[in-house]
Amino acid sequence: MHMAVINVSGQDRHNNGSNVGPKNLSIDHSDPSKPYKAGGGSGNFDVLRNFPWTINPASSREDVVPLIFREWNPKASSVFNKLFSTVSQISSGISQGGTQISNPIEATYIAEPTNISYIFPSIGLGDFTEQVQNTYNHGDSNSPFANIAGSLKNVLQLRGGYNTKGGILGAIGTATISEIPNILKSAGTIFYQNVNSSDTQFFTSTGLQSYNFSLDLLNTGTEEEVKANRELCKVLIHQSTFEKTNFVISRSPCIYSVELENRKWLPACYLTPSVQNLGNFLNIGGEPTPEAYRITLGITELIPQIRTVTDEYINKKNPLSAFVTPDQVCEKLKSIAGQADSGLQNLGS
Repeated sequence: MHMAVINVSGQDRHNNGSNVGPKNLSIDHSDPSKPYKAGGGSGNFDVLRNFPWTINPASSREDVVPLIFREWNPKASSVFNKLFSTVSQISSGISQGGTQISNPIEATYIAEPTNISYIFPSIGLGDFTEQVQNTYNHGDSNSPFANIAGSLKNVLQLRGGYNTKGGILGAIGTATISEIPNILKSAGTIFYQNVNSSDTQFFTSTGLQSYNFSLDLLNTGTEEEVKANRELCKVLIHQSTFEKTNFVISRSPCIYSVELENRKWLPACYLTPSVQNLGNFLNIGGEPTPEAYRITLGITELIPQIRTVTDEYINKKNPLSAFVTPDQVCEKLKSIAGQADSGLQNLGS
């Protein structure tokens, strides 16, 4: 197995004994469709404290709020992912007595942690204000009643053995069933008597927000710092690149949880990264290198803002997770199967 290893050694610019970048990030070249993973359980690009994004004193960095990206590698198809997420949340709702589940985004994505995180200075963050984009449709206030009644009528009349010419509903008669839409429509009119029917709106969805982050890394310091800059750029681009394994199967780019410490929690996002070369090229370590890299990250939510998620993070310091690992999926399925088996035994006794 041929492995390419990123191993950024050397001390940081403040000589506090820590490494400039993570050690032992590896990619398997026998299967290059896989992302980098951190050996030893941790790969931390601490750009805020250790990378050359500013020439200010080290003490000034402590006043900057960290923007933290934690990386996940999706491991399941969208169909299986949605199926398991639905089953998992139903199971949690039942186990909690039918009340609102404690984590409404539980198991939204089946993914493995790459054990790589990125800590950026939040001063490179663009518009990160509080904003919600809700979508409403306009329609007749009676339409929900009319649609329900129409569907009910179709079901009753078309199902074999339950039509109006015979069977159980024969005594009711065609005329009575035909009146069901009108009866429910009248009920709707009474219910919405103070509402202008042509202006009524129905909530449909909450939109996903996008944010931008930008940062310049200087390549005018030590060779080890420049090497760390290169590797950070390389990993960011590689992890966010789509992979086609064959003409049928593809692998998703990595996705991320994003945290603006003590301010905002985004449970799942994807990145659109770009790296721009700034200034003249220099020969550093035998490799042509620009005077600076400008890293730009487009951050797009995969889960819209939810009241419970916001409250848990801001008021309870509890960032709810949208991710579940394949091992946890197996354990959850065993648990659900056990509950179902126990329920069947109780019914039979």
